[in-house]
Amino acid sequence: MKKVILFLVLILCALSSFAVPLPDGSDARITEIRQSNGKIVSVRLKEVAILNTPLGALEAVEEVFFYENGSIKSFQPAASGEYDSPVGTLAYTTSPISFYESGAVEEMELASVTDITGSVGRIKVAAKPISFYDNWIPSSVELAEDCQVKLKSGIVAARSGYPMYFHENGAIQSFTVSRSDPLDSSIGKIYPQEGSVMELHPNGSLALVSPEDICMVTVDDCLYFTKARSPIAFKDGGQVLRFFAEAQDFTFGKFKFTLESGSTEMFVYEDGSVFFTNPGYVHLAGLEYRRHCDGLFVSPVHNRLIYWEESFNDTSVYNYSYNAEEKLVSTSLNMNVLQYTADTMKYFENPPFSFDQESNIVSYLGFEKRKDPETKTTYNHPVIVKVAIKQNNRVPVELQQPLEE
Repeated sequence: MKKVILFLVLILCALSSFAVPLPDGSDARITEIRQSNGKIVSVRLKEVAILNTPLGALEAVEEVFFYENGSIKSFQPAASGEYDSPVGTLAYTTSPISFYESGAVEEMELASVTDITGSVGRIKVAAKPISFYDNWIPSSVELAEDCQVKLKSGIVAARSGYPMYFHENGAIQSFTVSRSDPLDSSIGKIYPQEGSVMELHPNGSLALVSPEDICMVTVDDCLYFTKARSPIAFKDGGQVLRFFAEAQDFTFGKFKFTLESGSTEMFVYEDGSVFFTNPGYVHLAGLEYRRHCDGLFVSPVHNRLIYWEESFNDTSVYNYSYNAEEKLVSTSLNMNVLQYTADTMKYFENPPFSFDQESNIVSYLGFEKRKDPETKTTYNHPVIVKVAIKQNNRVPVELQQPLEE
């Protein structure tokens, strides 16, 4: 019996010294393993092991993660090193390096200030984490020194010590302005505010800029002044999408109204309609009273002014138009219109209401209640709600079309 026990102990000791074959083709001694669908997805190394990484055969420690095809998803180098990448030589630290399934680096931490080359030329990036798209184009870096950025609208300096983001096509997505140099735009010369973040479209045109000064914007043949040091957003064709306008008297088609609560952010659409975000109190010409509203939409083409207000988790929507006698008439609408917030901003880049040829509302930007499965909290999810036209009565159709996240 003692001989049998001794034999089993010797076998277990021998097995413990065996290395386990890993999905990348290497062998290693491991202390933990996790599998999914019969495939290894991660292991914890017992000691330094040489792995077949996308950067070559390298020593690794701690945890290693794998894709289902067996390629390494991430690993922690045992020592710092260098890699000759498509954008230049990258000196990396012993922090974990992650990869795409294709083998391109997703993120690594640079060990020193590094020159990288891309569609914007050669720039110096700081010894900080750097991330890439699957095509080896950087997605974000931290600038080690100020650099000149040549745009379609002019030349501007990007500030060091701040991140620079890129689109997947290599064009700059955003950066922090270091110096206020003039840029050309559809509303004239713009002097970006120092320290503000400038955003660009993939085609290189201005997407968002915060001018130091007041600018002038023409909407529906009316001239409006922007609020200084407030962002102005542009479409990729150069047209103004939104800006902050000082509260004043507004005229769109037959509608004349006054906003009484300082400045308000204003969206401008191609069909001539506009949307005011959280405008506060509004006084509509032809009415003896003023109303507080959380959103105001005006469509001169369809002769509609629609505003909504929220109270006690209930939303009231009012629709104003002019009848055949040029009299202002109002209709209360039963709609769960989405409230404008920083999280929902992108959904208002298109008009929150759409109309048919007879100017009937056929859809609107609404919401449906959803519950987060992890936090159990309830939130409003944006959806496009279609409206059916039936016997001159418009009723919301229950089938809603979710919007893309």
